[in-house]
Amino acid sequence: MVAKVSKVSKVSKVSKVSKVTKDQIKGEFDTFAMIWDFLKGHYVPETQEDWERVVGDADKLAPASPCPELAAELVIAVVNHLERLSREKHH
Repeated sequence: MVAKVSKVSKVSKVSKVSKVTKDQIKGEFDTFAMIWDFLKGHYVPETQEDWERVVGDADKLAPASPCPELAAELVIAVVNHLERLSREKHH
């Protein structure tokens, strides 16, 4: 049996989305741009010095971001991605 979604729950979801401000969206956009620049700037670390730079820059990224929690989560994912790419390149 398929559960039906009531009109009330649909309306409440829409109203939650409408509370997002342009400043919040801009902050998230700017955070993603910072993460993208970080990825491009460190694509693909090969030496110990490269990895030291990745870690140093990663530590500075979240505090400098307009959305520090989002940036921290994204930078972890990007560093894991870089690590995977580096392993694949060297094997």
